[in-house]
Amino acid sequence: MTEYDHDIKVALLQASGADKSGLFGFNANPVNDVEAVEALNLTEKVRSGHASEKELKHYRDIMNENSKDKHFSEAYLHGLGAKGTLDLADKMELAANEHGASKADQKLYDSINTSLANTVASGTRDTTSYAYKPFIEGLKDVGTDNIGDNQRPVNGYQTAVTLMQHGSGYGKQFLNDVADDIIDAEKANPNVWLHHVDVNRPTLSLFHHPSELARCRVRTACTKAVIRVVEHRSLRRSRHDLRVAMACSTSARILEWDRFTAC
Repeated sequence: MTEYDHDIKVALLQASGADKSGLFGFNANPVNDVEAVEALNLTEKVRSGHASEKELKHYRDIMNENSKDKHFSEAYLHGLGAKGTLDLADKMELAANEHGASKADQKLYDSINTSLANTVASGTRDTTSYAYKPFIEGLKDVGTDNIGDNQRPVNGYQTAVTLMQHGSGYGKQFLNDVADDIIDAEKANPNVWLHHVDVNRPTLSLFHHPSELARCRVRTACTKAVIRVVEHRSLRRSRHDLRVAMACSTSARILEWDRFTAC
């Protein structure tokens, strides 16, 4: 039996629920997609930094080939969960920006996050699927939590929006749900994303630089003036949320504009 055949056998057993020793334990819900199970089997090694170069590339290839497939993406997100997805994304972000990382390694880690972001996009477009509600609720649960450490804190939504900028094709309802919760968090605590600059996360989203906070009132006043020209009643809620987002972080404004213009 080749190594590939062994991987497929393990994946089939775990997908059927017949193997009780898988990544997610005895009572885990079966993951009904062979490629998703194979990807999930590699995820912990990738996330922990223990994957070999061969395993990393194999994981990248699986994700790249399947990231826009609805069934794969829903199964993968359902198996990994929101927090697991954000943990993985942050680990790849840190690895790509690690001091001394080669250009090839940076490209590899970035490509993994691109495939992961596209998996999130295709796995959340159908809001009636079995995967949608658990994933979006999981995002809300960890959105304002520190998923990093005390030395290098990072909030869940900061990692989520950073990841999302790697992908495209997000559904309007998903953008609505994420944007609404981010805006609620920022209204409850305007300094929720305020951390020291982290050189290992140079592309971190929802990051408030102190000087940006000082410009919030000016942006809000300008945005109110612009939004008044939009008269259609059906856009009133979106106009309001866009105005709130404009007074908050840069990435919140980008996310709100994406959902404001989403088809």
